[in-house]
Amino acid sequence: VSPNQYICRDVDCHVSPLPSSTPLPRKHAPRHVQPHSPLKGIGRVANNALSPIKPKTLASPGLLTQTGADTTGLFATKTMDQIKQIFANWITSEPCPQLEDICILASYLVELVPYNLERVRLCLVCLDRLITQLGLPDSMRDWRTAYSRIFMTVDYAVEQCYGSSKLKLHPG
Repeated sequence: VSPNQYICRDVDCHVSPLPSSTPLPRKHAPRHVQPHSPLKGIGRVANNALSPIKPKTLASPGLLTQTGADTTGLFATKTMDQIKQIFANWITSEPCPQLEDICILASYLVELVPYNLERVRLCLVCLDRLITQLGLPDSMRDWRTAYSRIFMTVDYAVEQCYGSSKLKLHPG
């Protein structure tokens, strides 16, 4: 994976590279970023790539796509409670998350990495919890795959922005 490519990519989906800014030195990394552990690579798919998610149909847009085309506008002005509600509606209305919706969320979170890592962390934790709480058993695998794809994309952006660091979602 080259520095300007992300795991969430497909013919119909591209997550933009990080804004051109000077990466922060490791000593300035936020507390939710941790150095690589000896377990680096465990739980990852070979070569940092996931097989493409096969949405039921790209012809019918998903909930996030229908909500608005401007990803920044969709989430940027929302409180975390509003974002939780958007995520809950998305999970309960889509048995299989649409690829375009996954990429919209991944793009938004990647854009936030240099500026608001705490909001990125909160969004990921919230999405993970809601998938566990609200996901239907039949669709759980698709939602877990979507979450993994979003997380790996954002985690790669954190590595690129803050050096050899990893996003730490839970304290401890």
